[in-house]
Amino acid sequence: MKYWIFCVLVVAFSTNIFSINCSDGFSVHPDGNACLKEIISEKEKSKELSFTQSLKKNHWVRLVWYARDKRCYSMESTSTPLDIMFLDMTTPKIHIVKGSPYSRKNLCFPAAHVVLKANSGELLKDCEKILRRSCRYGETYP
Repeated sequence: MKYWIFCVLVVAFSTNIFSINCSDGFSVHPDGNACLKEIISEKEKSKELSFTQSLKKNHWVRLVWYARDKRCYSMESTSTPLDIMFLDMTTPKIHIVKGSPYSRKNLCFPAAHVVLKANSGELLKDCEKILRRSCRYGETYP
């Protein structure tokens, strides 16, 4: 009996049935804990910054710019709460804000190369894993 359980586990891990299942347009993040969609095109970024209906669990969208500049995100057309992470790759700094559905308030950071968005709570947990300390919304971390 133990032999059969061992065989089932070996087959399960070798066929990756426990791996994360990503939606179309998303690929597995290098650390394997999320699905990531990276957007570099200016047209796609402007559309993505102003409208997101919803994201599946552990599906993140990363918007990338080569120049460091003020970045803002609007939740006005978004129906679900999101975590928004601004990354300044020069200093480096991380700033996380919580976006409320249909809020007219612009969520901005003065200097960022990357804007990452995910379902509420997902990026906050990731920040804590990276920095090995607790993270809070509205604060900037070196």
